[in-house]
Amino acid sequence: MALALVVEPAILQVSFSPAAGCTGPILLHNVGEVRLGFKVKCSLNKFYTFKPIFGIIEPHTDFQVELTRTNGPPGEHKIVIEYLPASPEVTSAKTIFTKSSKCPSCTMQVQAVAA
Repeated sequence: MALALVVEPAILQVSFSPAAGCTGPILLHNVGEVRLGFKVKCSLNKFYTFKPIFGIIEPHTDFQVELTRTNGPPGEHKIVIEYLPASPEVTSAKTIFTKSSKCPSCTMQVQAVAA
């Protein structure tokens, strides 16, 4: 059972207006043979939100997560996408993640610069 998730881009540079913020896509590729549930985490939730935070990706398909950067100072932060196998019975990825879950993950860097 091969689990494989690829996140694009590896480094995301967001240029935001201090008054308005910005949005941008994060593309998740399930390149493995197993259905995956994912969870998005960030080092600074005060300035970043994601839609959706949890999701399910079928094998050999892509899924887009929308990042929103709100008003705040420029800086570098990291986003972690944790993932676990999701059986066909799983309808909500949130149910497969527990506080004690040790998960494979992908990390991407976000560089926020003022426009």
